[in-house]
Amino acid sequence: MVDTTQANNGLWRSGQDRHVSISDLLRAFSRTDPAPNRVWPINTTILLELMYMPRPVKFSKEQWFASLQLAAMGFYYLLQPGKYAKSRSNAKDHDTLGKPCRLCHASFLLKNGKYHSAHQLTPRRKRCCNDFELSTMYMAMLSFDDQKSAVRGDRVCQQYIGGALCPDRALYDRVYLLIDHVGKPTMHPQGINAPLYSYFVPATDKKKHSWADVTTSQLTTALRLAAERCKDRTGIPPKLINAQSLRAGGATALLCAGVSKDTTKILGLWHSDAVDVYICTSTHTATAGFSQKMLDAGGYKFAPKQEASTLPHLIPEEATSDAQDEYISQLLVYNDDCDTFDDPELGKIAPEGRPTKLKAAPK
Repeated sequence: MVDTTQANNGLWRSGQDRHVSISDLLRAFSRTDPAPNRVWPINTTILLELMYMPRPVKFSKEQWFASLQLAAMGFYYLLQPGKYAKSRSNAKDHDTLGKPCRLCHASFLLKNGKYHSAHQLTPRRKRCCNDFELSTMYMAMLSFDDQKSAVRGDRVCQQYIGGALCPDRALYDRVYLLIDHVGKPTMHPQGINAPLYSYFVPATDKKKHSWADVTTSQLTTALRLAAERCKDRTGIPPKLINAQSLRAGGATALLCAGVSKDTTKILGLWHSDAVDVYICTSTHTATAGFSQKMLDAGGYKFAPKQEASTLPHLIPEEATSDAQDEYISQLLVYNDDCDTFDDPELGKIAPEGRPTKLKAAPK
């Protein structure tokens, strides 16, 4: 019984026979969820256009170079936007946006097997024997210690491939642009915990030097400018992409390369089938050759005499088609362990080779 004395606290309304929250819950259950909005992916054509296009006037030199490096990192490491760009200040969903990747999260594996943590490197102006050149790199790694979607200590590694669109080069440049200020008055205030999306702003006649962050909106602007320049070659609408599109683009690239969805989930730190929203199957690269394969394999056959019964070893031959449907329903009730079929018209019928035994209904 509902306590009607609670009429004034918003949980009970006079004249209703159900709790308000229960009514809302039942109403929500009756609704049909709309199809999820799929994020449009960004492909390497757009990223290469971004790397080689002239710097827009609205971007400073330091800001633009940082945006190029972060875009490559977001694509290859399948990063959430908040991990490689500063999210808007009123965004509170850190589990979705991701926490920033910091200088101490980066590390490098060399071809000779040596391992280097980024925060232990020295500025390029005073190299020591422990540092290394870009050409000697084998893998660049990002570790995730404070991400809800990752196990503490998880690392995502990408191999050095060279060229303008290389994930290792992008991470290497990001790291050294922070390391070069270590030990100087211009050092980042957070030291080794500095986010990788921070960039140095040199001093001018009117302002002192400072540090600024590349934001998700700035990255979205840059990506849309690049997408507009090559939309005839990609078929990707520039207005429908944003910083999240880099994560979707990397996942779609792995799909087109034949990488399994399970491997993509591990690389992108997805712990659910939410990866399906990011993988775009409408790209013709992913479905190329499928029609011919379907034509070649479309003449599949079944074993003979399958029309007699869907469960020929369980359903008696004398049972009609309606009785067979009823029998299958009983199998569902009795968890596929029904030794006796109780036909409404024929009565109890035992399958061939089995004794007649009536099972009690499950409690």
